[in-house]
Amino acid sequence: MIQTIVFDMGGVLIAWDPPMLVKQLGLAPDEEKLILREVFGSAEWAMQDRGVVPPEEIIKRMCKRLPEKLHAAAAQCVNGWWEFPFSPIPGIDALLQELHTNGYTLYVLSNASRALHGYFPRLPGADVFSGHVVSADWGILKPDRALYRILLDSFDLNPEECYFVDDNPLNVEAAMTLGMQGSVFDQDVTRLRKELKEASVRVAL
Repeated sequence: MIQTIVFDMGGVLIAWDPPMLVKQLGLAPDEEKLILREVFGSAEWAMQDRGVVPPEEIIKRMCKRLPEKLHAAAAQCVNGWWEFPFSPIPGIDALLQELHTNGYTLYVLSNASRALHGYFPRLPGADVFSGHVVSADWGILKPDRALYRILLDSFDLNPEECYFVDDNPLNVEAAMTLGMQGSVFDQDVTRLRKELKEASVRVAL
C-alpha cells in the first residue's frame, strides 16, 4: 500500500523553462542563444547539480566560451537562478494539499544545486513536504540509484510503499528497479491523478 509520494522539482512542481529565464535578462536574440547553449546547455550546469565544482569555477569555465559582455549574465544565471519567477505546474499545488490531507507523506528528490535549500520555501506545497534530498549535497545525480537509497534511508522509507513522480523516464525507471511505483509526468495533473488512483492512492478524479 502506498504511504509516501516523492516528487521531482523542475518540470513537476514548477515549470523549468530556460528560454523564459533568459528572456528576462534583456539580451539580444543572438546573445540569448549563446547563454542558452553555453550556460544552461553546458556540462558545467550539470556540475552544479552534482555539487562537485564551486560556483565561481563553473562561471569561470562558462565565461571562457562567452564574450566579456555576457559574463555578468552567466554569473547571474548560476548564482541567482532561484531569484527568477517560476510558474507552478497548474493543478499541482491542489494535488499536493489533497494528498497531505489524505494522510500521505510527501518528499522532494531533485537534481539541483545547493541553492534549492534556499528556494524550497517558494515551491508549491512547501508547507506539506516532510523533507527533501538534493543531488548536490551528495555528489550523485538521478538516475543513480544511490541517490534514491539516500532518500529511503534518510527518512526510513519502504520503497514498496513509495510512489515516485518525475518528468524523466530514466529517473522513474530507476525508482521502479528499487521497488517503487511511479509515473512519468508530462505536466498533465489530471492524468497523474488517474495514475495515482490506479495505484490505489486516495485522490479525487
